[in-house]
Amino acid sequence: MNYNRTSCGLLNAKIIHALGRHYQCTVLTEGVVPADFDRFHSGPLLHFHFHKPAWLRWLGRLPVLRRLVSVCTGINHASYHKYLHWRRQLPIALASGSYQAVLLLPTGMGYYTHLAFERLPAGGPPVIIYIHDPYPMALLPPPYNAPWDSAERKLAARMRRLISRSAAAWSSSLRQLEWMYTQYPELKQKGRAVHHLAMEPPFASVEVGPQVQALWQEVSGWHTRSHFVLLHMGTLLKGRQPHAFLQAYQRWRQLRPEAAAHSRLVFVGQVHPQLLPAFEPLASLPGCIFRLQHRLPYQLALQLQQSATANLVIESAEEASPQLFGKFADAVLANRPLLVLGPPQSEARRLLGPGGRWQATNGQVEEILAAIDDLYQTWLAQPDLHLDRPDLQAALSPDRLAEAMAAVVQRL
Repeated sequence: MNYNRTSCGLLNAKIIHALGRHYQCTVLTEGVVPADFDRFHSGPLLHFHFHKPAWLRWLGRLPVLRRLVSVCTGINHASYHKYLHWRRQLPIALASGSYQAVLLLPTGMGYYTHLAFERLPAGGPPVIIYIHDPYPMALLPPPYNAPWDSAERKLAARMRRLISRSAAAWSSSLRQLEWMYTQYPELKQKGRAVHHLAMEPPFASVEVGPQVQALWQEVSGWHTRSHFVLLHMGTLLKGRQPHAFLQAYQRWRQLRPEAAAHSRLVFVGQVHPQLLPAFEPLASLPGCIFRLQHRLPYQLALQLQQSATANLVIESAEEASPQLFGKFADAVLANRPLLVLGPPQSEARRLLGPGGRWQATNGQVEEILAAIDDLYQTWLAQPDLHLDRPDLQAALSPDRLAEAMAAVVQRL
């Protein structure tokens, strides 16, 4: 739930706030709870902390036994204590109240709540599992996926049993659900796409450090009527390759030298170390601002997205990109045009539709160059562009989440 630290924390905080508009929600969580938690959640909070058992710390010093945990359970040694704590805390939490439904929210690839629930006795309130990303890691699409080994197969078997026991399975992407059908065929009946939410919860403002203040001073003079600003906000994982876009942008600047004075290219967010060299050729290009290992507080990130001419969405250059990244929803909320680079089989491009402008296949430099120039020519004729896609706003609306929960509760 630490929304200024992780993307999953932000996504889960939005879900909790949206459901709290319609239901009395009790939140069971571990780790850091934001100081302003009561601003977006007024219900009960059951908070516990992880304490790694001494026997597990000793076991970790023995490589053979450390691997044995993963071989027997599928869960790696470093995370096994979290799973044990969730197994202990879930029955206590369920006994503390009478609940119509239980929603399990993961954090990244940490599906401890899901795996712990699989061990509880049958009965009790209906369980809804939320799937941010395909699980386990072997089920991720290339190039993110891990090899199918014995541990991954065990995790897939446990996830399969949990889906069988669940009342519903929500996913942030329709293509992601379809991607998982081969391993989890029950998702065809139980799965439902509940996208990331295009909403701004009432988070408190936060103090920012000197690095963020310096960035803000640099961009404070921009205005979409006078500056052509392409912005990428958020994490670039190893598989989300920016190489083709950066090459296309460099060529576009050569093609349109008159744009140098008023064009800006901004990347803010964590970047995989292996992707950093791709930015070096543009580092000295005027108007290129790269803050590649920064994370902005949510409100400032959204404000920057609202001040851009267009927000970049960069997906993988593989055949398919079924995941929907959280910043897509914030870009829709910002109501600026989207420049989406990804394979044709992507959730972002599915939502935009085949007729959506300013899409290109990642890896195809000429195609990306044409999309940038078309966007620029449109901006010259119509400064202060807006996305104006009420259908996208509706698809990512908190109302869709409330409807999905109501459908589960009504079946009781």
